[in-house]
Order: sequence, then structure tokens, then C-alpha cells
Amino acid sequence: MKMNTFRFGEISVTDDQKMHLPDGLPGFPSARQFYLLDRAEDWPIRWLQSADDPALVFAVVDPEPIISNYRPMIPPRDQERLGIFSAQDAMVLVILTIPSDPRTITANLRAPVIINATTRCGKQVVLPDEN
Repeated sequence: MKMNTFRFGEISVTDDQKMHLPDGLPGFPSARQFYLLDRAEDWPIRWLQSADDPALVFAVVDPEPIISNYRPMIPPRDQERLGIFSAQDAMVLVILTIPSDPRTITANLRAPVIINATTRCGKQVVLPDEN
């Protein structure tokens, strides 16, 4: 399928790239359908492109290669809602903030996007523990 985006122009997407976030993301409640884009030239950064708003895209990364001991404790209510019962069930992404000086990129480890790897349904979860 083809889709127009503000950042990447017209792109091809497939159903296996599609993610559903029923609650949207904080600040963007109406954006609920996303595509996870991999662009070789941007690796390890991936892009969470809204299907609902062509101008809305988030830079995301798998935190494991960056912080090997990052193990977010997902609240039981969110685990159950997403159908995540083991670490293998979950895809964890963190949203990046990329300022004009890329040496100062930050990752939001306090509120990862947790996605059920099978159903592709997810949620940004604000973790209760600051550690």
C-alpha cells in the first residue's frame, strides 16, 4: 500500500509494519494507527509514522543495544490489556528527542512504547518506578 508522509514523501507500507495504539500517544489521542518504518540509512533509528496524520512521525529505537540492563516493569494492568505475559511477547521502543545538535539526543526511558509482538497492539506506558 502507498501512503503519503510529510517527512518521507510517498512510501510503501505493508500490514506487518502496522501498529495499533488504541489510546493514541499522550498529546496525540486521535493518532491510533502507525507504521513502524525501517530505513537502512537511519539505523538504529526507526520511525513510528502515523497513518492518521501524515505530518506526525516519531523517531524510536530499541533500547536493548543502548542500555543492556533496561528492563521496564510493565504494570500488570497494561500487561493484561496488551496480552503480554513474557518478555518475548513484547516489542519495546523508546521515543527519541533529536535536537539540532545530534550529540545531545535523548531517549524517553520513563515512558516506553510497548507493543504486543503478535497482535501489533500497543501503548505508551508511563512507568511508575523511576529506576
